[in-house]
Amino acid sequence: MRVPRPADASAATYNCQSGRHPPHDTAVAAIAAFQREELQGGRAVELGCGAGRDTLALLEAGFRVTSIDRDERSLELLRGRLEPLKAEKTSLLLTDFERADWPRADLVCASRSLHCCHPRSFPRVWSRIVASLRIGGRFAGHFLGERDGWASRADLSHVRRESLDDLLRGFEVELLREEEREGEVLEAGALVPHRWHLWHVVARLGEGRAE
Repeated sequence: MRVPRPADASAATYNCQSGRHPPHDTAVAAIAAFQREELQGGRAVELGCGAGRDTLALLEAGFRVTSIDRDERSLELLRGRLEPLKAEKTSLLLTDFERADWPRADLVCASRSLHCCHPRSFPRVWSRIVASLRIGGRFAGHFLGERDGWASRADLSHVRRESLDDLLRGFEVELLREEEREGEVLEAGALVPHRWHLWHVVARLGEGRAE
């Protein structure tokens, strides 16, 4: 799990470790949906890519990928994992995705990263995600729920179930799974207890939501 607003050293440590993990369930589900449609070679964008656990899966599935993260070391870790042919299909952007500009896409992934948006920025970022998707394109990612341990933080974004319905209006929801459990999170270089409440989402954009 990405740590919100971490110290650089903690972020790099986390991303180095998580980069060895398999891709997130939402990215896997979205890739499978495109494969069922026999669509290959599309454009994907990953917001908050870390060391690239989803980027690598997207490249393997034939996507060209724009990978965005604000942590330079994490992007260097990702760069070092790219084979030459896959590096040619990858654009790495060192920036906060709240301020980033990215191309039109068939898939936008935001795996455990959207909550890092400040609540004032979240509506604009979500509108940007929707506007960048082609008709039939997909969003795959996670939203922080209102019972998460971070939901009380004024600098992070969370959603209630009814708000999630509004965000996904005009999408065909292909995956919607609620996760709520006790766990841990990395803070200041140490694991501390944390209550997780997350929504796992894959949704396909319909014509009625096109912008």
